[in-house]
Order: sequence, then structure tokens, then C-alpha cells
Amino acid sequence: MHRSYRSVLRGGALLVAAALAGACGDTPDDTPVGPSRAAPLANETEAVIPSVNLRLVMDTITRGMIADSTHEYYAPGSTAMNRFRQAVDSVMAGKISVADSLVGHHFYDVYRVRESTTGDTLVIFRERLAANDTVRYGWGTYIFNPRAAVRADIHVNHPISDQHTEDIGIELYRDCRCRWFLVAGAERDANPQFMVSDVAHATNTIFQAVSTRLAAANVRVVSVHGFVEAGHPDLPDGVDQVISNGVGSGYGAAEPNLRGRLEDGGWEAGVFGLTADYDELGGTTNVQGMSWRSIAGVGRWMHLEIEQNVRGSTTAWRAMNAVIQDWLADNPL
Repeated sequence: MHRSYRSVLRGGALLVAAALAGACGDTPDDTPVGPSRAAPLANETEAVIPSVNLRLVMDTITRGMIADSTHEYYAPGSTAMNRFRQAVDSVMAGKISVADSLVGHHFYDVYRVRESTTGDTLVIFRERLAANDTVRYGWGTYIFNPRAAVRADIHVNHPISDQHTEDIGIELYRDCRCRWFLVAGAERDANPQFMVSDVAHATNTIFQAVSTRLAAANVRVVSVHGFVEAGHPDLPDGVDQVISNGVGSGYGAAEPNLRGRLEDGGWEAGVFGLTADYDELGGTTNVQGMSWRSIAGVGRWMHLEIEQNVRGSTTAWRAMNAVIQDWLADNPL
């Protein structure tokens, strides 16, 4: 644990909702649902762009997420996954209205916003709320910065379930001015059987479709996760972060460099399979990690596990984020 926070933060309880068996099903890919609610853009370059604070946007996103044990998450069909892949291509080509039309059929809107802190103009894929003030399918939110300062994407697989990872992830994305931000739209165990709603382990998800479309050899991914030290007694005492490439071997200089920076900042950090006694929490079964390694090579996707007490202190995790932000800027691919 970061030395200056250890005495204050030890002993907190991780907030994990109870998981029950749920149902999943394919979505009605071919059922018309009406037009998108996004404003039509006669001239995309001249559209009025609202100003938003991404941290506050994340707060509204998490309030509408599908919760554990609700049985309300729906696994997408192949048509939906293909449409989202095409929409990602359209957004990266600057064709926002085309993307909006592609996914509007699935209760999504794609639109531009201006981030009030950085001034960056971003593109958001956001699922509309249903009558019960939650999203309909739980497919996630995706944000693109066409003028990213750093070639890096931030993934949050388990918002709410891994407490505060959504806050850590969105602020890291905003402050580093990274390329894409991906966050799941349902808690990990919304439909717990066979991990169908766990986007880190299910391959037929919109999260996975978007992630694989974005895989590139010159882009890093930081996949943000959370753990509780008490649940991993074989890790060293006081562990704060576990860094992994998802394999545990074949590391370059970047991951050990991040570990050194975190240690210099006062944390207890280790690299999975490389640092002595760091043989857990390597993200070896994460499907985004597998696909990125297959498409782009080892060392592009990085799994970052953060201990509960770091995540429980805004001061602590913002200090950690500052270290990661500098590391990303100093270690481009």
C-alpha cells in the first residue's frame, strides 16, 4: 500500500454485489426501433457541440448500468457486432452521422462533445436509457479522441464491480488525452452463468467487437482492474498494483519501467511472472488481451490490477494516475 495512505485506509470493505443466475438472449437485430435521438447533422463540421465534464458523464453512465443479478443483460448477435465494427470505422473516418445511423437501430446515439477540462472534441457511443432508467442491453460506452496526444486506449471491464475503476479509467483517459475509452455497460455478474455479462471473458460482446477493431501494433492498452489483498495471500504483503502483459513472459522495458515509477512514488508494485512472488492476477484469460496479442503482438495490451485501498482514496489513485500518465507519454510504441 502507498506508504502515506496505509494507516488510514487498511481494512476497508470491497463493495461487490451478490451474483445470481440470470438469463441472456440475442437481441432483436432485425426489428426496427425508430430513428436515433441524436440531432441530425446537416454539416458535421459545423454542428453545435455541447461541453461536458467526462467525470460527471461517467457518474451518469454508472447510474444507468445494468446491475448484478438483474438478468437484464442481453448478449448481442452477429448483426449488432458487425454494425458496431462498421460504426467504429466510420467514426475514425470522421463520419459521425453514418456511425449514428448504424447503431441507432440498437438504441445507441453517436455524437460529439467538447470536454470542458481539456477542450478536446470527443465522439461518444452511448446507449439510451429505457423506461426504468437503466440501459436496455448493457453493451457499454465508447469514447474516441480524434486528436489524441497519446496512442493508448483505456479499458474498464468491471465498472462498479471493481469499485472506482470506472472513475480511475475515465480520469486517466481524459488527462492523458488517450485515443479510445471502453467501459462495460453492465456489472460483471448481471447474468453470471458462464460469465456471459463479464466482458473480460465473453467473446460475443460489443466491448470485444470494438476492442478487436481497434487493435494496432502502435497502440497501448491499459486494462484497469481491482482486487483485495486479503483474497490473494500468496502475493507480497502490502501489494498495491500488479502489472501484466497477460502472458507473464516476453516483457520489454515498458512494464518494469512502470513498476519502478510506481515504487519510486511510494507504492508496492510488481510485474506478473517477472517480479518475485507476483504469480497471480496476470489477466491471462482476458479475451481482449488474447485478441490484442494475436492481432498486434505481445506488449501492446497491459493488465493493471489495483488494490482496494488505493482505489478507495481519490488522492491515492489520482497520484497513481499521474505516474501512469507520464509513463504512457514517455513509452510510445
